[in-house]
Amino acid sequence: MNSVTCRLQPSPIAEFAATSRAGDKYADTPRKADLAWTVLARILSFAKERGIITNNPCERGGRLYVADRRDKIWTEQDIAAVLSVASDEIRLALILAL
Repeated sequence: MNSVTCRLQPSPIAEFAATSRAGDKYADTPRKADLAWTVLARILSFAKERGIITNNPCERGGRLYVADRRDKIWTEQDIAAVLSVASDEIRLALILAL
């Protein structure tokens, strides 16, 4: 089995941190930023587990997006409205989901 050698260069963290928010494509999309961070963290943890790198700077990252879905809860009126116009298949799926 062939061994792959990967050389990671030190990243310019200060330059990255100084990037203006105007040029940051994730500035207005915290869910996308969280997803990108998660993917990067998994890639780096894969490399760390295999001894390719010694430190994963993404291990202790936080989240930007906070979900508050209280306004997404269906009321009895919402359910009745869907059931009154839904096909039999949709009606059954909704009842099973409740």
